[in-house]
Amino acid sequence: MNTSTPIIKLDHFGDNIYAKVEYENPAASMKFRAIPPFLKYLSDIGEVKKGTNVVIRSAGSAAIAMAWGAARIGCSSEAVLPFSTPPQIVRLLEWLGTKIHQVPRDEATHMMKEFSVQERSYVLAQANESRMIDYYRPVAKEIITQLPNVGAITVGIGTALSSMGISREMNEHFASKKVYGCEPAEAPIAGGGEWAPHNIPGLAPPIPQPMLKAENLAGILNVLSADAWERAKQVSRHEGVFAGPSSGCTLDAAIQLQKQGVKGPIVAMFTCSIGEYLDTETMAVKKSRAVLT
Repeated sequence: MNTSTPIIKLDHFGDNIYAKVEYENPAASMKFRAIPPFLKYLSDIGEVKKGTNVVIRSAGSAAIAMAWGAARIGCSSEAVLPFSTPPQIVRLLEWLGTKIHQVPRDEATHMMKEFSVQERSYVLAQANESRMIDYYRPVAKEIITQLPNVGAITVGIGTALSSMGISREMNEHFASKKVYGCEPAEAPIAGGGEWAPHNIPGLAPPIPQPMLKAENLAGILNVLSADAWERAKQVSRHEGVFAGPSSGCTLDAAIQLQKQGVKGPIVAMFTCSIGEYLDTETMAVKKSRAVLT
């Protein structure tokens, strides 16, 4: 299944800020690009057989894409989630027939080790799966087609697969070092810092990022969780684009680049919508340092 998501100019934030609205993909996230086709590939080569139980540890979006992809190849699914996963995501996974485990961080690590030795289970360890990186390369091709003079692209760093795929395509075929990663300022692990609790779901997970090659990026920008939520609120109110917190993070990073003097259109990857996160929005706003301009 091929798809292309829109690029929208965000006039409220300046002349050169754009959003690539990846949550308009099927399964409502950019994970659609990689996880379902990768599972289909594994099925085709016999690595995952019909009737296998596919298991993933996820903050939410990857689990949804996995559940849908697993069902398409005749497999069951289970998801190990943090307690912070929004209830809308949990309900959607249950709707898709996925068995849910919401457990503490240490227990999640132990549970995934147990699944990895079960005969009828396949652990989709996306953070360690280099074969998934190239599934994100078409995003860069689309951006160049839609906005040939793009000056920079900001991508949230979670497992780092999407940032590596997009940067790989840009660096090899279009223009060098135009892709910037962004992550929570509270947990700047991609930049070499320590993990700490934050409130940008999907970014900076409390696990290693072995696929990340920071040298492939033009830079890594930090965004406070409260600022990411405030940007998401601003873009919803001023542009009618209902972005979630990780999208707010990439938007704030794009605005940072604009202020730093980066020339040309800057495209922020919008990978999540606000709908699934409204139950947690109040907590995030209360932590806000100030209303951004």
